[in-house]
Amino acid sequence: MAAGTKFEVPAEVGNLILQKTLDASGLLNLTNVEYISDKRDRVEYDLSLNDAKFHNPADVDKTVDPNGIGTIDVNLYDLYIIKTVPDYTLDAAASVIDALKTSIPLKLAETLQKSVFGSAAIASSPFPGFGTAAAVDTTDPDALAALADSVDGVPTGWLINRQAKADLNKAYNSGANSNALRDGVADGDLVAGVPAYFTSITPAPTDLAGVVGDWSQSVLVIDRNMSFDVVDSSTSYTMMLGDTAAIKAKIRVGFAVGNAAAFKSFKKKTA
Repeated sequence: MAAGTKFEVPAEVGNLILQKTLDASGLLNLTNVEYISDKRDRVEYDLSLNDAKFHNPADVDKTVDPNGIGTIDVNLYDLYIIKTVPDYTLDAAASVIDALKTSIPLKLAETLQKSVFGSAAIASSPFPGFGTAAAVDTTDPDALAALADSVDGVPTGWLINRQAKADLNKAYNSGANSNALRDGVADGDLVAGVPAYFTSITPAPTDLAGVVGDWSQSVLVIDRNMSFDVVDSSTSYTMMLGDTAAIKAKIRVGFAVGNAAAFKSFKKKTA
């Protein structure tokens, strides 16, 4: 590639990649989602908007229900991925852009999903996670139901490590439970009457099996402005030595919960 050649990712391509990333994430089926389009490091989100309730006219106390969880602060962080390509391919912009559309969204979505578990699932995660994981027999439907019942709120979803699928199939595809799930557990299937979504929590030695919770008490904030930085041999000595170019795709995201007791993380119980 000639020195000084500039490669840019069109804004509409960034929008497409961001949307594909979001579509690939089960989090959008679970939590509240707030989109922003300006550069901020923190967002205030009012979770109490989801807590409207009727009051019994026979009650003496007609005041507003005080049990709403109110406003929470959500800090935003950069989530990025770097794709390295041969330097000369930047001259064929269309093919590089097609490769970005294919390779980036799923990787970003997987990282975003497992980052909500905190550093136990991904070392660079800025989020605190869901507390100490309880040991649960993931082949026992009653144990899973008891865990769901223990959340402070109404459980609305599971986010489960794909490695736990085999145990869930044993729990829900035999005997009296044979109609609870399809033969292969899939996103949206019910576990203890609650929809489940799956993610990859790797690498070992994490023993996390997942989390169940009242996701109405959480929020995911997403900046719609996806950005790209390109470093090639015209701007980097290191890249020049390897005849390579690096494309960095970045979005800003934040995740927070209003009530930690509304979520219960769990791990596979060992004998």
